[in-house]
Amino acid sequence: MNLRGLIFILLSTFCIDTVGQSTGPEVLNIRLEAVTGPLRDWKPDTSAERIDIPTRDRIGLIHARDLQRPEFTRYGSKHQGPDPLWQRDYRITETAALLSGRSSVTDGSIESGRGLVDQDMDGMAASNVTPADPTLAVGPDHIIQMVNGSSGSAFFQIFDKRGGTLKVQAFMDQLPGAAYNGGGDCIAWYDAVAKRWVMTEFGDSSRTGTKINSIIFAVSQTPDPLGSWYLYEISDTSFFPDYPKFGNAADAWYGVTVDFVSNAYRGNSIWAFDKAAMLAGQPLGTVLRYRLSHPDYKFYTTAPVSLAGEIATPTGTPGLFLYLNEDDWTSDPSDVDSLGLISFRPDFRQPERSAIRFERAFAVAPFKGDVCASRNCAPSPKGVGYDVLDGRIMNRPWLRPMGSYRSIVANHTVDVDGSTLAGIRWYELRETGGSWSIVQQGTFAPQSSTICASDPPLYRFMGAITQSASGQIALGYSSSSEARYASIGFTGRHADDPSGWMTFRETDATIGQFYGTFSNRWGDYNEIVSDPADDSLFWMTAMYGGSDNRFKTRIIGFRLAPDAPLDAALAGIESPAPCTPVCQGPLIPTVRIRNQGSQALQRVKVNVQVGSGSVQSIDWTGSLPVRGEALVSFPALSIPAGTFNLKAWVSAP
Repeated sequence: MNLRGLIFILLSTFCIDTVGQSTGPEVLNIRLEAVTGPLRDWKPDTSAERIDIPTRDRIGLIHARDLQRPEFTRYGSKHQGPDPLWQRDYRITETAALLSGRSSVTDGSIESGRGLVDQDMDGMAASNVTPADPTLAVGPDHIIQMVNGSSGSAFFQIFDKRGGTLKVQAFMDQLPGAAYNGGGDCIAWYDAVAKRWVMTEFGDSSRTGTKINSIIFAVSQTPDPLGSWYLYEISDTSFFPDYPKFGNAADAWYGVTVDFVSNAYRGNSIWAFDKAAMLAGQPLGTVLRYRLSHPDYKFYTTAPVSLAGEIATPTGTPGLFLYLNEDDWTSDPSDVDSLGLISFRPDFRQPERSAIRFERAFAVAPFKGDVCASRNCAPSPKGVGYDVLDGRIMNRPWLRPMGSYRSIVANHTVDVDGSTLAGIRWYELRETGGSWSIVQQGTFAPQSSTICASDPPLYRFMGAITQSASGQIALGYSSSSEARYASIGFTGRHADDPSGWMTFRETDATIGQFYGTFSNRWGDYNEIVSDPADDSLFWMTAMYGGSDNRFKTRIIGFRLAPDAPLDAALAGIESPAPCTPVCQGPLIPTVRIRNQGSQALQRVKVNVQVGSGSVQSIDWTGSLPVRGEALVSFPALSIPAGTFNLKAWVSAP
C-alpha cells in the first residue's frame, strides 16, 4: 500500500508556477568605490573594527530584529510518517532500491569506504556574535575564510593550504579605501573561470545612511588574493536585501535576496551582476534585478546555482536558480512536493532584452520540510537545541559541465521520521539534450543499527553539497544529539554507486566540545567546494561548539578515496544477538565480513575477544566478490562469570 502510494505521487503531474513578469528587469548600477592596493603590504588594525554604528550583536543583525517574516499557512501535507527515501544505514534492499530508482538489486551492503581527511585546521572563531555564516573560497594555492564579525563587519583571513596564515584575521570594512560600515552576512568564492576572488557582505554608507541596504563586493584584481582588490557598492534605500546568496557563472555573477520593504516581506529578488565590468575595474557596472512573489511565498526558498570547476558554459547560457515547493505550504490542492528551476538570461547592454523563465518543476519523493516549530530544534547535552534552518535550498547548489550532460546537486533539511528528527534530503539533476530531469535523490540520516543502542538519535542539518569532475558527490553537514554538541561530519558517493545512496560511511571530522552559542542560532549555512588544482580534494568549513557560549570553525580538506584493491571490513556481529545476555552455556560467535575493496578476496583474518581474554583468530578462505559478504563462525568459547564486552575485527587485509 505505502509503496504503491509513493509511486503514484512520483508519477503525478502538476502545473509549473506562473508569475506575472514586467516587461524588463530593474536596472541599477554598482559603483567602484576604492582600489585597495596590495594586501600583502597592508597592516590591518586588529584591535578594533571600524564602527560608526554597531550593526550586529550577540543574537544577530540588529537591523533584522523588526523584520516581519512571512507566516507560512499550513494547508496539510499529503505525506505523513517517515521519509520514504530515508537512508537508515548502509544496506540496500529490494524495496529501498525501487524507491531510489534502481530496477533491481541484491540485498547487501552499499558501503564504498571512508573519507580520508587530508587537512584539518583551525578556522576563525568570534565571541559575542551568532551565527557565524561561515563561508570559504579555495583557489590553486590559497584559501579565504569569512565569518561574521563581533559588532558588524565580516572577518576574513587568507591561508595557505597547509593552514599557514598569509593575512591575519581582519574586518572587510577595514580594507584600504573602504568607506562603509559593514554588516556581515558574508559570502566568498573563487571564480575558477576568471581566476579571481570575490568577497561580499552587507553595508551602510553615505548613500544609505544608517540603513544596511548596500551590498559590498570586493573583487581581486589578479589571481593573487594578496594583491589589490576593487571595492564595489550597490545600494537601494527602498528595501533591505536580506540573506544574500550568490552564484558564479561564466558570463555573470548571480544572486538572490529576501526583500523587506518597510520591514514587511515583499518577495525574493534574483540578480545578475555585470561580471566583466567588475573584473575590469570599470567605474560603473550594470546590475539587473527581478523580484519574484507568490501568495504562498514559494520563492522564499530560492537559491542561485553556482558553476563549479574551470569549464565555462557557452556564452549566453542563462543563470539558473532552484526553489523548493512543499505541498504543506501551497493552497493549490494539485501541488506536490517539488523543486522548481528558473533561468535568467541577462543582457547588460540592452536590459529590455533580458528574460526570466520558469524552466520546469520536478515532482520529488514526498518529504516533511518543517522539522520543528521553533529554532530550538536539534538537541544538545545542555538541554537546549540548535536552529536547523529548514524549509529552503541550502547554500549552495553547484552545477558541473560533465561532457555529454550538465549536472546540478542541491540539498535541504527535512524531518526524516515524522517526529522532528533532522536529516539531509539531496538531489542530482541532469540536463541532456536541452532537457533537465532529476536522476537521483536520497535522504541521509543513518542511525545506530544495534537494536538496544544507547546512543540517542543523531540529527544532521545545515547541509552543504558539491560534485567533482569525476562525478563524486560530497555532502557535509552539522550534527548534534542529546549526547553530542554541534559537530561537523561528511559523507559521499562515487559516480557509479547505487543511485540515491551516500555510500561512504560518515566521518566525524570535528566533535563539538560545548554548546557553542547563546541564542539557538547556528550556521546560517556551511560551505563545501572542490579544489580547482586537485579536483578529488573537497574543502569544507562549518561551526562547532568551542565553549559554552562561543563557537569555533574548522577548515577540513578531505577525499572520497578510491577503494583499495584488497580491503576487508567487519559488517557486524550476528551471534550472539546484540544486547542479549549470555548467562550460561558456551558462546559461539558468528560475525559477518564484507569485501570493501576493488578485487575479490581469497583470505581474511578474523578475530574475536571476550573482555581482556585471549584473542581467537580464524583465517577465512574462499572467494568473496567485490561488495560481497560472508558469515564466519568461531568454535565455542568458554566465558567467565561477570559482565564482558565481545569485540570482533578483521586484521588482514
